[in-house]
Amino acid sequence: MDLDFLQSLMGGEEMAAAETAYQDIWVVGEVSGEGLTPATRALLGKARDMANALGVYVKGVLFSAPESAGSEMISYGADTVYLLEGAGLESFAVEPYAEALARQIENGRPEIVLFNATSLGGELAPRLAARFRAPLFTHCMDLGIDEAQRALLATVPRLGGEYYEILISPSLRPQFATVEPGVLPAPFADPYRFGSVERVTFDDLPAGRVEMLGPYAGGLPEPPLSRSRVIVCVGRGVQDTEGVELARRLAAKLGGLLAGTRGALDEGWISEEQLVGMAGRTVRPALYIACGVAGAIQHMLGIAKTECLIAINTDPKAEIFPYADLGVVADAKAVLEELNKKLDNTPA
Repeated sequence: MDLDFLQSLMGGEEMAAAETAYQDIWVVGEVSGEGLTPATRALLGKARDMANALGVYVKGVLFSAPESAGSEMISYGADTVYLLEGAGLESFAVEPYAEALARQIENGRPEIVLFNATSLGGELAPRLAARFRAPLFTHCMDLGIDEAQRALLATVPRLGGEYYEILISPSLRPQFATVEPGVLPAPFADPYRFGSVERVTFDDLPAGRVEMLGPYAGGLPEPPLSRSRVIVCVGRGVQDTEGVELARRLAAKLGGLLAGTRGALDEGWISEEQLVGMAGRTVRPALYIACGVAGAIQHMLGIAKTECLIAINTDPKAEIFPYADLGVVADAKAVLEELNKKLDNTPA
């Protein structure tokens, strides 16, 4: 009997090939002062769902992070976490970070590598995709899996968010993607999950081209918009800086933050960090009060996951009203003034 022929029928050659195939889903995480960033937690939750569909592991990657951060990654869905360490990785520098991660990818051969669409992900993902001649999907609004082709399905906006496309690369591996912070749901942590945290040390990484002079000595910034549960947003409809100040006061009384549209940014009423929409932040607050906001699709794309949207606009045909849970056809500045008075007169 031809045993080689029998082995081929039973999949012997395929199994041998599988040993060197790409597998597993990796999440390159980020750490803030309180642990993992919310966007990293959400990305781990999505990776866990996709890994379950493929029957593979989720592996996390962190740079110069404490072991507690690795344990936190496991609680949100990772099976293994690599803590990359070495000279040049103490603080972010593109060259050593990219080289260390590239070596780890060469050793581990993941089929999918996920980043948040942050400054770190925006710097590393394109470099690694170019190095591996691999596909890169950027600023994704959602992710999925084509189980038949074991391929990533990346939902990305087109024409400023006028419509979405689902992109796929059936054959090239690994696949890289960056995901907009705030678009994925927050997962629940499972403190009883177990996995391994492994330290990986690199000794000969290239030096970064940027010299770190020292820590910033200024005051602490406000929490990012992506973490705020209440946001008061201003558009040109608030008329002037007095209207903006009324919105800022209302946001403070509600325990929230001030944000704005592209028009408000052009007027100089807000900073770029406060811009919400395609060109700014993507948010998912419990309450979003849009004051004098017309509702351009580029802005609405950034607030698509809002739980409750209140829109105030003098134009009853404003584009924002069909999206609103509560619409108020009135002068936004006058409404803001009245709301502040009501809250001032409310007993604590």
